Amino acid sequence: MSSEYVLPTKIFLLELRKKLRLVDFSKRILEKKRDSLQSAIKKTIEEMKEVILFLKRELIELMKFVLATAIVYGRSLRIYALIQKGKLKISVRYISERGILVPVFEVEEFPELKDRFPEGIRALAKKLKLSIPDILRLASIFVKIELLLRELEVTNRIVNTLDKVVIPSLKEKISYVLSMLSEFFIAELSSLRVLITGVGEGL
Repeated sequence: MSSEYVLPTKIFLLELRKKLRLVDFSKRILEKKRDSLQSAIKKTIEEMKEVILFLKRELIELMKFVLATAIVYGRSLRIYALIQKGKLKISVRYISERGILVPVFEVEEFPELKDRFPEGIRALAKKLKLSIPDILRLASIFVKIELLLRELEVTNRIVNTLDKVVIPSLKEKISYVLSMLSEFFIAELSSLRVLITGVGEGL
C-alpha cells in the first residue's frame, strides 16, 4: 500500500479508527434500511396480487361491456363523449412509506350523466365508476413498487461500496499505520537500549 495519504502517527490512527467506526455504523443502518425496503416490497407485491385477483374478473367484464357498448352505439359514442361537460377529476395525495413519498390516486369527482344519454351509455358509466377506484389503487401500488425498488437499488449500491471499498481501505490504512508505529517503537527502543548501555559503560 502507498503511504502518500497516510501519516504514521497515533493521532492519524485515532482518526482512522473513528472513521471506521462511523462507516461501520452507517453500513449497519443502511443494511437495516435495505431489509426494511425488501419487507415493504414483499408486502406491497402481496397487496398487488390481492387487488389483481379482485379486479381480474371485474376488468374482463368491464372490457366486454365496453366492446358491446361500442358495437351498439358505434360512432355516436364519440359524439356522446364530446357533449359530456363533466370531467373525471383525480386527486393525488402522498404518504410516507419507509421514508419515501408514495403517491395515492383517488377519484375526487365523477361526472354526472344526464338522462338524455342512452341507457347503455349510462350503464357503462356506472360500471366505470365502480371499477376506477380499484384501478387507481392498482396504479398507486405499481408506482409504490417502482419507487421502493429504486430506493432499494441505491441503498444496495451504497452498502456494497462501503463493504467492498471504503471499509477494506480504512482497515488497510489502519494496519499500515500500526505496522509503521510498531517499527518506530522498536527503533526507538533499540536506540534507548544503546543509549542506556553507553551510559552504563561510562559509569
